[in-house]
Amino acid sequence: MDDSAFKVMRARREFEDLVPAPWNREQFLANLSAKRGRPIRLTAVDTSALEQAPCGVWLSYALYDEIVYDSCTSRLMPLPRDHVN
Repeated sequence: MDDSAFKVMRARREFEDLVPAPWNREQFLANLSAKRGRPIRLTAVDTSALEQAPCGVWLSYALYDEIVYDSCTSRLMPLPRDHVN
């Protein structure tokens, strides 16, 4: 296995360690914030007028990260794995 495959496997394990079981969004965000060493802010926006818009955006600032998501998203809905890099 080459170096890039090991990096991908390590990143996946690190991500999975952040995800609580059973799912709890607040705990996930606390874990993520601790891992990144800064606060995570959530911002709900109405994306209904945006045709073919992304369902969310991760913004990384100097002092905090912001996750912008569609305001119709359920609080219980986990962040889709295929949208998290």
